[in-house]
Amino acid sequence: MKKHICICAAIAALLFLSAGIVSAQQMTVLSEFAACRTVFAYSGVSSAGFYGFNGATLYAARVLPDICRRQVAVNGTVCAAAYDDENAYALCLSGRESYSLLTLRMDSGDWTQTPLALNFSVQSTSLAVADGEVFVICADGQRSSAAGICGGKTYRYPFSDGVNRLFINANAAYAEANDGGIYRLSKGSKTLCQTIPAHIKHVNAGCGWIYTEAGSLLSLSGASAAYPGTLLAVCADGKMMTFDESAVAAAVLGSRMAVLKADGGCETLDFAQESRAEAGGNAAPSAGSTIIVSPGTTVAQLKRENTSVLAVRNSGEAEVKAGLLKTGYYAQLTGGFVPVAVLGDVNGTGTVNSADISCLMGHFTGKTALNGSALAAADYNKDGVTDNRDLVLLARASE
Repeated sequence: MKKHICICAAIAALLFLSAGIVSAQQMTVLSEFAACRTVFAYSGVSSAGFYGFNGATLYAARVLPDICRRQVAVNGTVCAAAYDDENAYALCLSGRESYSLLTLRMDSGDWTQTPLALNFSVQSTSLAVADGEVFVICADGQRSSAAGICGGKTYRYPFSDGVNRLFINANAAYAEANDGGIYRLSKGSKTLCQTIPAHIKHVNAGCGWIYTEAGSLLSLSGASAAYPGTLLAVCADGKMMTFDESAVAAAVLGSRMAVLKADGGCETLDFAQESRAEAGGNAAPSAGSTIIVSPGTTVAQLKRENTSVLAVRNSGEAEVKAGLLKTGYYAQLTGGFVPVAVLGDVNGTGTVNSADISCLMGHFTGKTALNGSALAAADYNKDGVTDNRDLVLLARASE
């Protein structure tokens, strides 16, 4: 049987469906961020940018939809910073326990520094501001918690194991608990949005997305995708994008991205969506897609039929030069890595048998949760939905 290789959107849990092509790019040098210990990225609804601090100075640069660079020296020491669609913020410490909030308006450059009336000790490592509510981490008691100050009222957000950090994404405030849960905070309520390994580092990776150092691009609405984390990945306008090792951070606004390099150079990219390959087609894969192959397809066949595939790597990033393809492998392209899914090979052994049926049944009963390329492999009829029809087809294939 002829092996059909197609690029499709079979993973219902993923929001990014296909990659993009560069249609324009500009370069700006943001040399001021060389003074910052850490540079952070913000991806929002109407703007995106980078920010950081060092000593008493807050640095901020809006890079999308236009370039606007600001910096301000505060009264005191900057302990933490944050950014939203309109402002940059700094949590400032003057004296022993005198905290204030600096608000820097990106359009005008005007800034204010307002004292924070706090009746608790502060763990001044992170800050978030959303909808007029200023969020800090409380250090009093046995476990840290979050507090929101708004209009003279203080809201408390307790966590059973304490809270690790706060951040803003798309104008919303989030807390990462010490157990790895990520919660959206607002006016005294908290909503679990995602779970990551405890104390793992992560960065903003698009409007509603984060990227972890373990190599996962995660949606704050629950969807996720496995990815071998050698390169920074973001989600831009529904498409996953990756960058080379020189990328420090990436900010996203719609289909546009700004990539900050280690040398301070900032590239602004605009991506146009590619046409999706039809099922059974033989189009070249692109970063962000999933390559779906028939059982029995070899590494050599994939590379022969898709000249854009530079190499095939396993989940440990070692190159696989021969043999059968397995679900969980990755095809290496110029722009990044593409997951490979072998139809029916749900457990990633390279063959289709009763063990794959057990995995799929476990998914249906809630004992296990399939995601990423495993979920794509389970969608045997490639209709975008994993259901009992796929189970029947899988059972026939394994006979």
